[in-house]
Amino acid sequence: MTRTPFLDRLRKATADTTMAELSDKRPEASQTDAIYIVNLAKRIGVLVPGPCKHCGTTERIEGHHTDYYRPLDVTWLCRPCHRKEHSRLYRAGEVLPGAKTIQYRRNLAVGEGEQ
Repeated sequence: MTRTPFLDRLRKATADTTMAELSDKRPEASQTDAIYIVNLAKRIGVLVPGPCKHCGTTERIEGHHTDYYRPLDVTWLCRPCHRKEHSRLYRAGEVLPGAKTIQYRRNLAVGEGEQ
């Protein structure tokens, strides 16, 4: 398997690593990029999901970002708690750095953001 500079940087990354430090081609952060990097990091063993921080379950665990500019800085939440957290942030008027707020608002309007 060919190793790329990106994967080498990802293997050495920490929670403080920024998107700019990981990618030469796309230093700007986006929600989609951060989710992709978390999933890739889980596949190669850089990140290991833990139990949900809110309810303690180990089912349907997802990484919750508080800042998409730091893609490996995640809190592990189950899917229902993750949805509730984003719903809470939206109601409080908080916008996460790098978030796709327009699409997020559309999802809330059709009921995808609350459970």
